[in-house]
Amino acid sequence: MQFNTKKCKFMRLTHKTSFKHIHYDMNGDLLDRVKSVKDLGISVTDNLRWSQHIQEITLKANRTLGLVKRVCRDIKDVHIRKALYCSLIRPQLEYASELWSHKQVTYCFPWKIE
Repeated sequence: MQFNTKKCKFMRLTHKTSFKHIHYDMNGDLLDRVKSVKDLGISVTDNLRWSQHIQEITLKANRTLGLVKRVCRDIKDVHIRKALYCSLIRPQLEYASELWSHKQVTYCFPWKIE
Protein backbone atom coordinates (compact mmCIF):
# COMPACT_ATOMS: atom_id res chain seq x y z
CA MET A 1 0.00 0.00 0.00
CA GLN A 2 1.35 3.41 -0.90
CA PHE A 3 0.68 6.45 1.23
CA ASN A 4 0.05 9.88 -0.23
CA THR A 5 2.58 11.89 1.78
CA LYS A 6 0.82 15.16 0.90
CA LYS A 7 -2.24 13.97 2.83
CA CYS A 8 -0.32 12.44 5.75
CA LYS A 9 0.12 14.49 8.91
CA PHE A 10 1.18 13.67 12.43
CA MET A 11 0.01 14.70 15.86
CA ARG A 12 1.88 14.20 19.09
CA LEU A 13 -0.39 13.30 22.01
CA THR A 14 0.96 14.51 25.33
CA HIS A 15 0.05 16.36 28.49
CA LYS A 16 3.51 17.94 28.63
CA THR A 17 3.84 21.62 27.82
CA SER A 18 7.37 21.39 26.48
CA PHE A 19 8.97 18.64 24.45
CA LYS A 20 11.60 18.07 21.82
CA HIS A 21 10.59 19.03 18.32
CA ILE A 22 10.81 15.88 16.28
CA HIS A 23 10.41 15.86 12.53
CA TYR A 24 8.85 12.87 10.83
CA ASP A 25 9.38 12.04 7.21
CA MET A 26 7.87 9.50 4.89
CA ASN A 27 9.60 8.66 1.61
CA GLY A 28 11.83 11.69 2.09
CA ASP A 29 8.92 14.15 2.52
CA LEU A 30 8.53 15.94 5.87
CA LEU A 31 5.12 15.45 7.46
CA ASP A 32 3.20 18.43 8.78
CA ARG A 33 2.40 18.56 12.49
CA VAL A 34 -1.22 19.29 13.41
CA LYS A 35 -2.69 20.24 16.77
CA SER A 36 -6.07 18.60 16.18
CA VAL A 37 -7.56 16.01 13.89
CA LYS A 38 -11.12 14.97 13.12
CA ASP A 39 -11.70 11.27 12.55
CA LEU A 40 -15.10 9.59 12.35
CA GLY A 41 -16.70 12.87 13.47
CA ILE A 42 -14.65 13.13 16.65
CA SER A 43 -12.19 15.99 17.13
CA VAL A 44 -9.11 15.05 19.13
CA THR A 45 -6.52 17.64 20.16
CA ASP A 46 -2.87 17.07 20.94
CA ASN A 47 -3.42 17.79 24.66
CA LEU A 48 -6.36 15.33 24.82
CA ARG A 49 -8.93 17.96 25.78
CA TRP A 50 -12.48 17.72 24.49
CA SER A 51 -13.45 21.41 24.48
CA GLN A 52 -13.02 21.78 20.70
CA HIS A 53 -15.13 18.70 20.00
CA ILE A 54 -17.86 19.84 22.39
CA GLN A 55 -17.93 23.31 20.83
CA GLU A 56 -18.24 21.80 17.34
CA ILE A 57 -21.09 19.44 18.19
CA THR A 58 -22.90 22.15 20.16
CA LEU A 59 -22.68 24.51 17.20
CA LYS A 60 -23.93 21.80 14.83
CA ALA A 61 -26.83 20.87 17.12
CA ASN A 62 -27.80 24.55 17.52
CA ARG A 63 -27.83 25.01 13.73
CA THR A 64 -30.07 21.96 13.35
CA LEU A 65 -32.34 23.19 16.15
CA GLY A 66 -32.66 26.57 14.41
CA LEU A 67 -33.58 24.85 11.16
CA VAL A 68 -36.21 22.71 12.90
CA LYS A 69 -37.67 25.79 14.61
CA ARG A 70 -37.91 27.69 11.32
CA VAL A 71 -39.36 24.85 9.28
CA CYS A 72 -41.75 23.57 11.94
CA ARG A 73 -42.90 26.90 13.32
CA ASP A 74 -46.58 26.05 12.86
CA ILE A 75 -46.43 22.57 14.42
CA LYS A 76 -47.95 22.73 17.89
CA ASP A 77 -48.10 19.00 18.67
CA VAL A 78 -45.61 18.22 21.44
CA HIS A 79 -45.18 14.61 20.31
CA ILE A 80 -44.08 15.67 16.83
CA ARG A 81 -41.65 18.24 18.25
CA LYS A 82 -40.20 15.63 20.59
CA ALA A 83 -39.86 13.13 17.74
CA LEU A 84 -38.01 15.74 15.65
CA TYR A 85 -35.69 16.53 18.55
CA CYS A 86 -35.03 12.85 19.29
CA SER A 87 -34.35 12.00 15.66
CA LEU A 88 -32.41 15.06 14.46
CA ILE A 89 -30.74 16.88 17.35
CA ARG A 90 -30.13 14.46 20.19
CA PRO A 91 -28.11 11.97 18.08
CA GLN A 92 -25.69 14.77 17.19
CA LEU A 93 -25.11 15.45 20.89
CA GLU A 94 -24.94 11.80 21.94
CA TYR A 95 -22.63 10.48 19.21
CA ALA A 96 -19.45 9.21 20.91
CA SER A 97 -20.41 10.96 24.14
CA GLU A 98 -18.92 8.01 26.05
CA LEU A 99 -15.50 9.45 25.27
CA TRP A 100 -15.94 12.86 26.83
CA SER A 101 -19.17 13.08 28.86
CA HIS A 102 -17.79 11.66 32.10
CA LYS A 103 -15.04 14.30 32.36
CA GLN A 104 -16.09 17.50 30.69
CA VAL A 105 -19.38 18.58 32.23
CA THR A 106 -17.98 22.10 32.69
CA TYR A 107 -17.77 22.55 28.91
CA CYS A 108 -21.45 21.71 28.51
CA PHE A 109 -22.64 23.74 31.49
CA PRO A 110 -20.15 26.58 32.05
CA TRP A 111 -22.34 28.38 34.56
CA LYS A 112 -22.11 27.62 38.24
CA ILE A 113 -25.18 26.35 40.07
CA GLU A 114 -25.32 27.21 43.75
